[in-house]
Amino acid sequence: MALLELGQQYPVSTQGVAIDPNDQAAAMGAGDVVEIWYESDKDITYLNAAPCVEQILKMKEQYPDFVLHYIRFEKRSIIIQFSAAPVGATISAAPRISGAIATPALWAIALFVLAIAAIITAFIAITLTAFRGYWLTPPKPVGNALAVARNWSTNAVLPNVTITVNGKSGKTGPNGEAILFKDLLAGPHVFVGATINGYDAPTAVQQTVIKDEQIVVTIWYVPTGTPKPTTGWLNVDTTPIKGEVYIDGVSQGIAPVHVELDEGDYAISYGVIEGWETPAPDTATIVGGKPTGLIGYYKPPPSVWWHELVKWTAIGLTGAAAAAILIPRIAEAARKKGGT
Repeated sequence: MALLELGQQYPVSTQGVAIDPNDQAAAMGAGDVVEIWYESDKDITYLNAAPCVEQILKMKEQYPDFVLHYIRFEKRSIIIQFSAAPVGATISAAPRISGAIATPALWAIALFVLAIAAIITAFIAITLTAFRGYWLTPPKPVGNALAVARNWSTNAVLPNVTITVNGKSGKTGPNGEAILFKDLLAGPHVFVGATINGYDAPTAVQQTVIKDEQIVVTIWYVPTGTPKPTTGWLNVDTTPIKGEVYIDGVSQGIAPVHVELDEGDYAISYGVIEGWETPAPDTATIVGGKPTGLIGYYKPPPSVWWHELVKWTAIGLTGAAAAAILIPRIAEAARKKGGT
């Protein structure tokens, strides 16, 4: 007896070819049907379903053409059947179906399905909110910044210094502790330190906030009357692979790059590497006599969607699939009634 069985397994009159999950060139055409068998080395229980809920609900987001047909969970095995929706498919019979469900029996089915759909929608909303933190509109990409004030001559941190970014102000701690600016929108921001006695007005620093990361911003304070160089050093590296680095549009070669530059702001960008997502452009503020460091993060290529699907089905399934079972029943009943 199956632990869980949902949907309708469509019989296939003509068998195709076996697909190696490691085949990154594999592709599906519109209307193609694929069936996956998965063997687990551990017992599958209802408790395993929770981690899958988030992923199964994201299928349509990443793969709009994905159509789930059938899923069956045994104690240690899983079967899933799915297809790709035909491109440009439309419901041309919609007007006739609408007219055909005018009988009380069909309306009862319709109301029942709508009630189930409402329950499923509420379940999806609660689940998405629990797992992702939002329901319909994704939150804006944000990151954090730690801002610190330092003596240019000694590198010592300075206490009770006000630093401002985007209208938000904070003050370093009594022992020079850094200020934490939380939930800044990802992108470039200008950090401004207040003028304090005994120091020249500090140079404003422009630095890019990275989504879900925490950057460190240093405001340098030069003691009044202290001569300082008019050039500084820029150190740029990339990870996890080494890419080409551009400063103001001019190539500086493959990372890591170490360049001496005049004081000021410089646009930093990165070369394209096939199969990787290029880091977003950045800005570096050069302060005389001090190094400025930047790291460009190349994102690894996205996983082959065959692998992701196996991973999702290996853990569990959400009851949202019930909608794909109930709604077609109305259309089937309407077709029988109207003879279309």
